[in-house]
Amino acid sequence: MSTVSSGNLGEIRLDLVDAQKRDLSSKEVAEIIRKLTADIAGVEFKVGATDSMTSMMGSTSGAVSVTIKGDDLEVLEDISEQLKSVMQGIEGSREITSSLDEASPELQVSLKDGAAAQYGITVGQLASLVKNQFDGKVATSFSPSGGNEYDIRLTVPETNRDNLQDLLDLKISTHKGSMVTLSDIATVEQGSGPININRSNQTRMITVSCDLLNRDLNSFVTEFNKKISGMVLPSGYSVEVGGSYEEMMDSFKSLTLAVLLGIVLIYMVMASLFESLVQPFVIMFSIPTAFIGIFGGLLITNNTLNVSSFIGIIMLMGIVVNNGIILVDYVNTLRRENGLNCREALMTAGPVRLRPILMTALTTILAMVPMAFATGEGADLSRSMAVVVLFGLTTSTFLTLVIVPVVYTIFDKIDEKAKKRSLRRKAKKFSAIYDVTYEEMLVRLEAEKEGKRIAAIKAKWGDDYQSRVAEFKQKALDMEDPDKKEWDFAVKND
Repeated sequence: MSTVSSGNLGEIRLDLVDAQKRDLSSKEVAEIIRKLTADIAGVEFKVGATDSMTSMMGSTSGAVSVTIKGDDLEVLEDISEQLKSVMQGIEGSREITSSLDEASPELQVSLKDGAAAQYGITVGQLASLVKNQFDGKVATSFSPSGGNEYDIRLTVPETNRDNLQDLLDLKISTHKGSMVTLSDIATVEQGSGPININRSNQTRMITVSCDLLNRDLNSFVTEFNKKISGMVLPSGYSVEVGGSYEEMMDSFKSLTLAVLLGIVLIYMVMASLFESLVQPFVIMFSIPTAFIGIFGGLLITNNTLNVSSFIGIIMLMGIVVNNGIILVDYVNTLRRENGLNCREALMTAGPVRLRPILMTALTTILAMVPMAFATGEGADLSRSMAVVVLFGLTTSTFLTLVIVPVVYTIFDKIDEKAKKRSLRRKAKKFSAIYDVTYEEMLVRLEAEKEGKRIAAIKAKWGDDYQSRVAEFKQKALDMEDPDKKEWDFAVKND
Protein backbone atom coordinates (compact mmCIF):
# COMPACT_ATOMS: atom_id res chain seq x y z
CA MET A 1 0.00 0.00 0.00
CA SER A 2 1.24 3.51 -0.83
CA THR A 3 -0.21 6.98 -0.23
CA VAL A 4 0.07 10.21 -2.20
CA SER A 5 -1.29 13.57 -1.04
CA SER A 6 -1.51 17.03 -2.57
CA GLY A 7 -3.45 19.98 -1.09
CA ASN A 8 -6.94 18.76 -0.32
CA LEU A 9 -6.50 15.54 -2.29
CA GLY A 10 -5.17 12.19 -1.16
CA GLU A 11 -4.61 8.90 -2.96
CA ILE A 12 -4.10 5.39 -1.65
CA ARG A 13 -2.88 2.60 -3.92
CA LEU A 14 -3.44 -1.03 -2.96
CA ASP A 15 -1.60 -3.95 -4.54
CA LEU A 16 -3.56 -7.21 -4.27
CA VAL A 17 -2.03 -10.63 -3.77
CA ASP A 18 -1.74 -13.01 -6.72
CA ALA A 19 -5.00 -14.06 -8.33
CA GLN A 20 -4.49 -17.69 -7.24
CA LYS A 21 -4.46 -16.63 -3.59
CA ARG A 22 -7.77 -14.73 -3.62
CA ASP A 23 -11.35 -15.40 -4.61
CA LEU A 24 -12.25 -11.85 -5.67
CA SER A 25 -11.26 -9.90 -8.76
CA SER A 26 -9.81 -6.41 -8.52
CA LYS A 27 -13.16 -4.87 -9.54
CA GLU A 28 -15.01 -6.85 -6.88
CA VAL A 29 -12.55 -5.63 -4.24
CA ALA A 30 -13.10 -2.05 -5.46
CA GLU A 31 -16.87 -2.51 -5.08
CA ILE A 32 -16.42 -3.65 -1.44
CA ILE A 33 -14.33 -0.54 -0.72
CA ARG A 34 -17.02 1.69 -2.28
CA LYS A 35 -19.63 0.26 0.07
CA LEU A 36 -17.36 0.64 3.12
CA THR A 37 -16.62 4.32 2.35
CA ALA A 38 -20.09 5.34 1.16
CA ASP A 39 -21.28 6.53 4.61
CA ILE A 40 -18.20 8.55 5.58
CA ALA A 41 -19.27 12.21 5.77
CA GLY A 42 -17.19 15.14 4.59
CA VAL A 43 -15.05 13.13 2.19
CA GLU A 44 -15.65 12.24 -1.43
CA PHE A 45 -14.20 8.88 -2.42
CA LYS A 46 -13.44 7.65 -5.91
CA VAL A 47 -12.46 4.01 -6.15
CA GLY A 48 -11.01 2.52 -9.33
CA ALA A 49 -9.53 -0.80 -10.32
CA THR A 50 -7.26 -1.81 -13.19
CA ASP A 51 -6.90 -5.21 -14.74
CA SER A 52 -4.48 -6.72 -17.24
CA MET A 53 -6.69 -5.93 -20.24
CA THR A 54 -7.09 -2.27 -19.21
CA SER A 55 -3.34 -1.98 -18.73
CA MET A 56 -2.70 -3.46 -22.17
CA MET A 57 -5.13 -1.00 -23.80
CA GLY A 58 -3.40 1.86 -22.01
CA SER A 59 -6.66 3.64 -21.26
CA THR A 60 -6.43 6.52 -18.78
CA SER A 61 -10.14 7.45 -18.77
CA GLY A 62 -13.13 5.42 -17.62
CA ALA A 63 -14.41 2.38 -19.42
CA VAL A 64 -17.03 4.61 -21.04
CA SER A 65 -16.18 8.24 -21.72
CA VAL A 66 -18.77 10.53 -23.35
CA THR A 67 -17.57 13.79 -24.89
CA ILE A 68 -19.94 16.75 -25.08
CA LYS A 69 -19.00 19.62 -27.40
CA GLY A 70 -20.46 23.12 -27.51
CA ASP A 71 -19.78 26.77 -26.71
CA ASP A 72 -21.84 27.64 -23.62
CA LEU A 73 -20.47 26.14 -20.40
CA GLU A 74 -23.85 26.26 -18.65
CA VAL A 75 -25.52 24.33 -21.47
CA LEU A 76 -22.69 21.81 -21.42
CA GLU A 77 -23.12 21.37 -17.67
CA ASP A 78 -26.86 20.82 -18.09
CA ILE A 79 -26.29 18.16 -20.79
CA SER A 80 -23.65 16.46 -18.66
CA GLU A 81 -26.08 16.18 -15.74
CA GLN A 82 -28.63 14.55 -18.03
CA LEU A 83 -26.05 12.05 -19.28
CA LYS A 84 -24.92 11.27 -15.72
CA SER A 85 -28.55 10.55 -14.84
CA VAL A 86 -28.83 8.20 -17.83
CA MET A 87 -25.66 6.34 -16.81
CA GLN A 88 -26.89 5.95 -13.24
CA GLY A 89 -30.01 4.23 -14.58
CA ILE A 90 -28.02 1.56 -16.40
CA GLU A 91 -27.07 -1.54 -14.47
CA GLY A 92 -23.34 -2.01 -13.94
CA SER A 93 -22.25 1.64 -13.98
CA ARG A 94 -19.86 2.81 -11.28
CA GLU A 95 -17.86 5.98 -10.47
CA ILE A 96 -19.81 8.32 -12.74
CA THR A 97 -17.89 11.60 -12.99
CA SER A 98 -17.79 14.74 -15.09
CA SER A 99 -14.80 16.89 -15.91
CA LEU A 100 -16.78 19.79 -14.40
CA ASP A 101 -17.02 18.03 -11.03
CA GLU A 102 -13.43 18.92 -10.19
CA ALA A 103 -14.07 22.66 -9.99
CA SER A 104 -11.88 25.07 -8.04
CA PRO A 105 -13.17 28.03 -5.96
CA GLU A 106 -12.71 31.42 -7.58
CA LEU A 107 -13.70 35.08 -7.41
CA GLN A 108 -15.66 36.24 -10.44
CA VAL A 109 -15.23 39.94 -11.26
CA SER A 110 -17.90 41.43 -13.57
CA LEU A 111 -17.85 44.99 -14.94
CA LYS A 112 -21.00 46.95 -14.05
CA ASP A 113 -23.35 48.12 -16.81
CA GLY A 114 -22.29 51.55 -18.09
CA ALA A 115 -19.00 51.53 -16.15
CA ALA A 116 -16.96 51.00 -19.27
CA ALA A 117 -18.38 54.07 -21.00
CA GLN A 118 -18.39 56.23 -17.88
CA TYR A 119 -14.85 55.54 -16.72
CA GLY A 120 -13.24 54.45 -19.99
CA ILE A 121 -12.18 51.02 -18.60
CA THR A 122 -12.38 47.88 -20.68
CA VAL A 123 -12.71 44.29 -19.51
CA GLY A 124 -9.14 43.57 -20.62
CA GLN A 125 -7.76 46.48 -18.59
CA LEU A 126 -9.74 45.39 -15.56
CA ALA A 127 -8.43 41.82 -15.86
CA SER A 128 -4.86 43.10 -16.13
CA LEU A 129 -5.23 45.29 -13.03
CA VAL A 130 -6.66 42.45 -10.94
CA LYS A 131 -3.93 40.09 -12.15
CA ASN A 132 -1.22 42.57 -11.19
CA GLN A 133 -2.78 42.96 -7.75
CA PHE A 134 -2.26 39.28 -6.96
CA ASP A 135 0.57 38.13 -9.23
CA GLY A 136 2.58 41.32 -9.48
CA LYS A 137 4.28 42.67 -12.58
CA VAL A 138 7.76 42.31 -13.99
CA ALA A 139 9.05 45.91 -14.07
CA THR A 140 12.58 45.31 -15.27
CA SER A 141 15.42 42.82 -15.11
CA PHE A 142 18.78 42.71 -13.41
CA SER A 143 21.86 41.21 -15.02
CA PRO A 144 25.12 41.20 -13.06
CA SER A 145 28.26 41.43 -15.19
CA GLY A 146 28.93 38.00 -16.67
CA GLY A 147 25.97 36.48 -14.78
CA ASN A 148 22.40 35.39 -15.41
CA GLU A 149 19.50 37.76 -15.98
CA TYR A 150 16.95 38.06 -13.16
CA ASP A 151 13.43 39.51 -13.37
CA ILE A 152 12.44 42.21 -10.89
CA ARG A 153 8.79 41.77 -10.01
CA LEU A 154 6.75 44.43 -8.22
CA THR A 155 4.01 42.99 -5.99
CA VAL A 156 1.47 44.32 -3.54
CA PRO A 157 2.31 43.35 0.05
CA GLU A 158 0.59 40.15 1.08
CA THR A 159 -1.19 41.94 3.93
CA ASN A 160 -3.01 44.03 1.30
CA ARG A 161 -4.25 41.10 -0.74
CA ASP A 162 -5.26 38.37 1.69
CA ASN A 163 -9.04 38.98 1.83
CA LEU A 164 -11.94 39.99 -0.39
CA GLN A 165 -12.15 43.54 0.97
CA ASP A 166 -8.61 44.25 -0.20
CA LEU A 167 -9.70 43.37 -3.72
CA LEU A 168 -12.80 45.58 -3.50
CA ASP A 169 -10.65 48.53 -2.29
CA LEU A 170 -8.28 48.23 -5.25
CA LYS A 171 -7.60 51.74 -6.63
CA ILE A 172 -8.08 52.17 -10.38
CA SER A 173 -7.17 55.25 -12.44
CA THR A 174 -9.78 56.34 -15.01
CA HIS A 175 -9.16 58.04 -18.36
CA LYS A 176 -10.07 61.36 -16.73
CA GLY A 177 -7.32 60.96 -14.15
CA SER A 178 -9.64 60.34 -11.21
CA MET A 179 -9.34 57.33 -8.89
CA VAL A 180 -12.12 54.85 -8.23
CA THR A 181 -12.23 51.57 -6.35
CA LEU A 182 -12.99 48.23 -7.89
CA SER A 183 -16.29 48.08 -6.00
CA ASP A 184 -17.39 51.27 -7.83
CA ILE A 185 -17.11 49.80 -11.30
CA ALA A 186 -17.43 46.02 -10.84
CA THR A 187 -19.12 43.34 -8.78
CA VAL A 188 -17.17 40.49 -7.16
CA GLU A 189 -18.86 37.13 -6.45
CA GLN A 190 -17.56 33.90 -5.05
CA GLY A 191 -18.03 30.90 -7.33
CA SER A 192 -16.28 27.92 -8.85
CA GLY A 193 -14.80 27.20 -12.23
CA PRO A 194 -13.28 24.27 -14.10
CA ILE A 195 -9.69 23.39 -13.37
CA ASN A 196 -9.00 22.78 -17.05
CA ILE A 197 -10.64 24.16 -20.18
CA ASN A 198 -10.50 21.56 -22.93
CA ARG A 199 -11.19 22.32 -26.57
CA SER A 200 -11.45 20.28 -29.73
CA ASN A 201 -11.22 22.14 -33.04
CA GLN A 202 -11.65 25.40 -31.08
CA THR A 203 -14.90 24.11 -29.54
CA ARG A 204 -15.21 23.73 -25.78
CA MET A 205 -15.70 20.15 -24.60
CA ILE A 206 -16.35 18.32 -21.36
CA THR A 207 -16.39 14.58 -20.62
CA VAL A 208 -18.68 12.35 -18.58
CA SER A 209 -17.16 8.96 -17.77
CA CYS A 210 -17.91 5.86 -15.74
CA ASP A 211 -16.45 2.46 -14.90
CA LEU A 212 -18.25 -0.86 -15.23
CA LEU A 213 -18.83 -3.77 -12.87
CA ASN A 214 -20.03 -7.18 -14.10
CA ARG A 215 -21.07 -5.63 -17.41
CA ASP A 216 -19.42 -5.90 -20.81
CA LEU A 217 -18.54 -2.69 -22.60
CA ASN A 218 -20.47 -3.25 -25.81
CA SER A 219 -23.84 -4.03 -24.20
CA PHE A 220 -23.53 -1.02 -21.87
CA VAL A 221 -22.80 1.37 -24.74
CA THR A 222 -25.63 -0.15 -26.79
CA GLU A 223 -28.12 0.46 -23.96
CA PHE A 224 -26.71 3.94 -23.35
CA ASN A 225 -27.05 4.93 -27.02
CA LYS A 226 -30.60 3.59 -27.05
CA LYS A 227 -31.58 5.72 -24.05
CA ILE A 228 -30.09 8.95 -25.42
CA SER A 229 -31.37 8.40 -28.95
CA GLY A 230 -34.45 10.50 -28.18
CA MET A 231 -32.47 13.23 -26.44
CA VAL A 232 -32.81 16.59 -28.23
CA LEU A 233 -29.59 18.63 -28.19
CA PRO A 234 -29.41 22.38 -28.81
CA SER A 235 -28.01 23.50 -32.14
CA GLY A 236 -24.23 23.38 -32.20
CA TYR A 237 -23.90 20.71 -29.50
CA SER A 238 -22.92 17.05 -29.97
CA VAL A 239 -22.39 13.91 -27.90
CA GLU A 240 -19.76 11.27 -28.76
CA VAL A 241 -18.97 8.02 -26.94
CA GLY A 242 -15.24 7.43 -26.40
CA GLY A 243 -12.92 6.09 -23.71
CA SER A 244 -12.11 2.38 -23.73
CA TYR A 245 -15.05 1.80 -26.06
CA GLU A 246 -13.54 4.10 -28.70
CA GLU A 247 -10.16 2.40 -28.33
CA MET A 248 -11.83 -1.00 -28.63
CA MET A 249 -13.70 0.00 -31.80
CA ASP A 250 -10.51 1.36 -33.37
CA SER A 251 -8.70 -1.87 -32.52
CA PHE A 252 -11.56 -3.97 -33.91
CA LYS A 253 -11.49 -2.06 -37.20
CA SER A 254 -7.76 -2.65 -37.59
CA LEU A 255 -8.02 -6.31 -36.60
CA THR A 256 -11.00 -6.90 -38.91
CA LEU A 257 -8.94 -5.52 -41.77
CA ALA A 258 -6.10 -7.83 -40.71
CA VAL A 259 -8.46 -10.85 -40.77
CA LEU A 260 -9.71 -9.99 -44.27
CA LEU A 261 -6.19 -9.38 -45.53
CA GLY A 262 -5.08 -12.70 -44.02
CA ILE A 263 -7.90 -14.55 -45.79
CA VAL A 264 -6.94 -12.96 -49.12
CA LEU A 265 -3.26 -13.87 -48.66
CA ILE A 266 -4.16 -17.45 -47.70
CA TYR A 267 -6.28 -17.76 -50.84
CA MET A 268 -3.50 -16.36 -53.03
CA VAL A 269 -0.94 -18.78 -51.62
CA MET A 270 -3.23 -21.79 -52.10
CA ALA A 271 -4.16 -20.65 -55.61
CA SER A 272 -0.48 -20.63 -56.58
CA LEU A 273 0.14 -24.05 -55.01
CA PHE A 274 -2.94 -25.77 -56.48
CA GLU A 275 -2.70 -23.85 -59.77
CA SER A 276 -6.45 -23.38 -59.55
CA LEU A 277 -8.84 -20.65 -58.50
CA VAL A 278 -11.67 -23.02 -57.58
CA GLN A 279 -10.05 -25.55 -55.25
CA PRO A 280 -8.63 -22.92 -52.83
CA PHE A 281 -12.15 -21.49 -52.68
CA VAL A 282 -13.42 -24.96 -51.70
CA ILE A 283 -10.84 -25.20 -48.91
CA MET A 284 -11.82 -21.74 -47.64
CA PHE A 285 -15.20 -23.20 -46.62
CA SER A 286 -13.42 -24.68 -43.60
CA ILE A 287 -13.04 -21.14 -42.17
CA PRO A 288 -16.77 -20.51 -41.46
CA THR A 289 -16.95 -23.80 -39.56
CA ALA A 290 -14.39 -22.42 -37.12
CA PHE A 291 -16.67 -19.53 -36.12
CA ILE A 292 -19.20 -22.02 -34.74
CA GLY A 293 -16.60 -23.10 -32.21
CA ILE A 294 -15.29 -19.56 -31.66
CA PHE A 295 -18.57 -18.04 -30.50
CA GLY A 296 -19.69 -21.24 -28.80
CA GLY A 297 -16.42 -21.43 -26.84
CA LEU A 298 -16.58 -17.78 -25.76
CA LEU A 299 -20.16 -18.32 -24.59
CA ILE A 300 -19.40 -21.53 -22.68
CA THR A 301 -16.30 -20.13 -20.94
CA ASN A 302 -17.94 -16.73 -20.27
CA ASN A 303 -15.28 -14.82 -22.20
CA THR A 304 -15.86 -11.78 -24.39
CA LEU A 305 -14.84 -10.92 -27.92
CA ASN A 306 -11.91 -8.59 -27.26
CA VAL A 307 -8.56 -7.67 -28.77
CA SER A 308 -6.94 -10.85 -27.45
CA SER A 309 -9.62 -13.12 -28.94
CA PHE A 310 -9.41 -11.23 -32.25
CA ILE A 311 -5.71 -12.03 -32.39
CA GLY A 312 -6.66 -15.68 -31.84
CA ILE A 313 -9.06 -15.47 -34.81
CA ILE A 314 -6.25 -14.18 -37.04
CA MET A 315 -4.06 -17.11 -35.94
CA LEU A 316 -6.90 -19.55 -36.50
CA MET A 317 -7.47 -18.46 -40.11
CA GLY A 318 -4.07 -19.87 -41.07
CA ILE A 319 -4.50 -23.07 -39.04
CA VAL A 320 -7.96 -24.33 -40.01
CA VAL A 321 -7.21 -24.42 -43.75
CA ASN A 322 -4.46 -26.99 -43.16
CA ASN A 323 -7.02 -29.78 -42.73
CA GLY A 324 -8.72 -28.90 -46.00
CA ILE A 325 -5.36 -28.70 -47.80
CA ILE A 326 -4.37 -32.17 -46.59
CA LEU A 327 -7.69 -33.65 -47.75
CA VAL A 328 -8.06 -31.90 -51.11
CA ASP A 329 -4.45 -32.42 -52.11
CA TYR A 330 -4.74 -36.19 -51.59
CA VAL A 331 -8.07 -36.29 -53.48
CA ASN A 332 -6.37 -34.57 -56.42
CA THR A 333 -3.50 -37.07 -56.27
CA LEU A 334 -5.90 -40.02 -56.35
CA ARG A 335 -7.80 -38.61 -59.33
CA ARG A 336 -4.71 -37.60 -61.24
CA GLU A 337 -2.45 -40.60 -60.64
CA ASN A 338 -4.87 -43.45 -59.92
CA GLY A 339 -7.75 -42.72 -62.27
CA LEU A 340 -10.46 -42.47 -59.61
CA ASN A 341 -13.52 -40.34 -60.17
CA CYS A 342 -14.62 -37.65 -57.69
CA ARG A 343 -16.73 -39.90 -55.45
CA GLU A 344 -14.17 -42.71 -55.39
CA ALA A 345 -11.34 -40.32 -54.55
CA LEU A 346 -13.28 -38.69 -51.70
CA MET A 347 -14.31 -42.05 -50.23
CA THR A 348 -10.68 -43.17 -50.28
CA ALA A 349 -9.05 -39.93 -49.11
CA GLY A 350 -11.31 -39.37 -46.08
CA PRO A 351 -10.28 -42.41 -43.99
CA VAL A 352 -6.67 -42.31 -45.23
CA ARG A 353 -6.15 -38.65 -44.30
CA LEU A 354 -8.17 -38.77 -41.07
CA ARG A 355 -5.16 -39.74 -38.98
CA PRO A 356 -2.75 -37.00 -40.14
CA ILE A 357 -5.54 -34.43 -39.87
CA LEU A 358 -6.28 -35.43 -36.28
CA MET A 359 -2.58 -35.53 -35.41
CA THR A 360 -1.86 -32.03 -36.69
CA ALA A 361 -5.02 -30.60 -35.10
CA LEU A 362 -4.60 -32.29 -31.72
CA THR A 363 -1.07 -30.94 -31.25
CA THR A 364 -2.44 -27.40 -31.42
CA ILE A 365 -5.67 -28.14 -29.51
CA LEU A 366 -3.89 -29.77 -26.57
CA ALA A 367 -1.31 -26.97 -26.46
CA MET A 368 -4.12 -24.44 -25.99
CA VAL A 369 -5.81 -26.25 -23.07
CA PRO A 370 -3.51 -24.90 -20.28
CA MET A 371 -3.82 -21.35 -21.59
CA ALA A 372 -7.59 -21.56 -22.03
CA PHE A 373 -8.21 -22.59 -18.42
CA ALA A 374 -5.34 -20.77 -16.70
CA THR A 375 -6.17 -18.71 -13.60
CA GLY A 376 -2.82 -17.11 -12.81
CA GLU A 377 -1.80 -13.47 -12.83
CA GLY A 378 -2.19 -11.99 -16.31
CA ALA A 379 -4.05 -15.05 -17.59
CA ASP A 380 -6.87 -12.80 -18.86
CA LEU A 381 -4.62 -11.58 -21.67
CA SER A 382 -4.13 -15.03 -23.18
CA ARG A 383 -7.29 -16.88 -22.09
CA SER A 384 -9.62 -15.45 -24.75
CA MET A 385 -7.08 -16.12 -27.49
CA ALA A 386 -6.58 -19.71 -26.36
CA VAL A 387 -10.35 -20.34 -26.11
CA VAL A 388 -10.83 -19.09 -29.68
CA VAL A 389 -8.11 -21.36 -31.07
CA LEU A 390 -9.14 -24.37 -28.95
CA PHE A 391 -12.85 -24.43 -29.73
CA GLY A 392 -12.57 -23.02 -33.25
CA LEU A 393 -10.02 -25.62 -34.36
CA THR A 394 -11.97 -28.45 -32.69
CA THR A 395 -15.20 -27.76 -34.57
CA SER A 396 -13.38 -26.99 -37.80
CA THR A 397 -11.41 -30.23 -37.69
CA PHE A 398 -14.50 -32.42 -37.59
CA LEU A 399 -16.77 -30.33 -39.78
CA THR A 400 -14.08 -29.96 -42.44
CA LEU A 401 -14.27 -33.72 -43.06
CA VAL A 402 -17.95 -33.23 -43.97
CA ILE A 403 -18.21 -29.73 -45.43
CA VAL A 404 -15.16 -29.77 -47.71
CA PRO A 405 -16.05 -33.08 -49.49
CA VAL A 406 -19.62 -31.85 -50.05
CA VAL A 407 -18.46 -28.51 -51.47
CA TYR A 408 -15.76 -30.28 -53.51
CA THR A 409 -18.41 -32.52 -55.06
CA ILE A 410 -20.69 -29.60 -55.89
CA PHE A 411 -17.93 -27.66 -57.62
CA ASP A 412 -16.73 -30.79 -59.41
CA LYS A 413 -20.21 -31.33 -60.87
CA ILE A 414 -20.31 -27.71 -61.97
CA ASP A 415 -16.89 -28.14 -63.58
CA GLU A 416 -17.95 -31.34 -65.34
CA LYS A 417 -21.04 -29.65 -66.76
CA ALA A 418 -18.90 -26.74 -67.97
CA LYS A 419 -16.48 -29.15 -69.65
CA LYS A 420 -19.33 -31.02 -71.34
CA ARG A 421 -20.76 -27.77 -72.68
CA SER A 422 -17.32 -26.84 -73.99
CA LEU A 423 -16.96 -30.29 -75.58
CA ARG A 424 -20.35 -29.98 -77.29
CA ARG A 425 -19.39 -26.58 -78.69
CA LYS A 426 -16.17 -28.04 -80.08
CA ALA A 427 -18.06 -31.02 -81.55
CA LYS A 428 -20.51 -28.70 -83.26
CA LYS A 429 -17.68 -26.58 -84.66
CA PHE A 430 -15.45 -29.44 -85.84
CA SER A 431 -18.31 -31.51 -87.31
CA ALA A 432 -18.84 -28.80 -89.88
CA ILE A 433 -15.11 -28.54 -90.62
CA TYR A 434 -14.43 -32.29 -91.04
CA ASP A 435 -17.82 -33.08 -92.62
CA VAL A 436 -18.93 -35.60 -90.00
CA THR A 437 -22.05 -35.77 -87.88
CA TYR A 438 -22.25 -33.96 -84.55
CA GLU A 439 -22.71 -37.21 -82.62
CA GLU A 440 -19.67 -38.84 -84.26
CA MET A 441 -17.44 -35.83 -83.54
CA LEU A 442 -18.64 -35.76 -79.91
CA VAL A 443 -17.69 -39.43 -79.50
CA ARG A 444 -14.24 -38.79 -80.97
CA LEU A 445 -13.57 -35.83 -78.67
CA GLU A 446 -14.68 -37.80 -75.59
CA ALA A 447 -12.45 -40.71 -76.62
CA GLU A 448 -9.53 -38.33 -77.11
CA LYS A 449 -10.09 -36.84 -73.65
CA GLU A 450 -10.26 -40.29 -72.04
CA GLY A 451 -7.15 -41.35 -73.93
CA LYS A 452 -5.16 -38.44 -72.53
CA ARG A 453 -6.28 -39.34 -69.01
CA ILE A 454 -5.27 -42.98 -69.41
CA ALA A 455 -1.95 -41.94 -70.97
CA ALA A 456 -1.16 -39.82 -67.91
CA ILE A 457 -1.95 -42.71 -65.56
CA LYS A 458 0.07 -45.14 -67.68
CA ALA A 459 3.06 -42.78 -67.69
CA LYS A 460 2.95 -42.82 -63.88
CA TRP A 461 2.58 -46.57 -63.27
CA GLY A 462 3.73 -48.18 -66.55
CA ASP A 463 2.18 -51.35 -67.91
CA ASP A 464 0.84 -52.24 -64.48
CA TYR A 465 -1.48 -49.23 -64.41
CA GLN A 466 -4.68 -51.29 -64.85
CA SER A 467 -4.11 -53.36 -61.73
CA ARG A 468 -3.13 -50.22 -59.83
CA VAL A 469 -6.33 -48.40 -60.80
CA ALA A 470 -8.41 -51.48 -59.97
CA GLU A 471 -6.77 -51.70 -56.55
CA PHE A 472 -7.70 -48.14 -55.60
CA LYS A 473 -11.20 -48.53 -57.01
CA GLN A 474 -11.65 -51.62 -54.86
CA LYS A 475 -10.59 -49.64 -51.78
CA ALA A 476 -13.20 -47.05 -52.62
CA LEU A 477 -15.80 -49.81 -53.11
CA ASP A 478 -14.98 -51.36 -49.72
CA MET A 479 -15.89 -48.05 -48.07
CA GLU A 480 -19.25 -47.86 -49.83
CA ASP A 481 -22.54 -49.30 -48.60
CA PRO A 482 -22.54 -52.93 -49.82
CA ASP A 483 -26.26 -52.67 -50.65
CA LYS A 484 -25.48 -50.11 -53.37
CA LYS A 485 -24.74 -51.29 -56.88
CA GLU A 486 -21.12 -51.98 -57.76
CA TRP A 487 -19.28 -49.62 -59.98
CA ASP A 488 -18.01 -50.48 -63.44
CA PHE A 489 -14.26 -51.06 -63.10
CA ALA A 490 -13.60 -51.46 -66.79
CA VAL A 491 -10.60 -49.38 -67.81
CA LYS A 492 -10.31 -48.38 -71.41
CA ASN A 493 -7.11 -49.12 -73.34
CA ASP A 494 -5.47 -46.64 -75.66
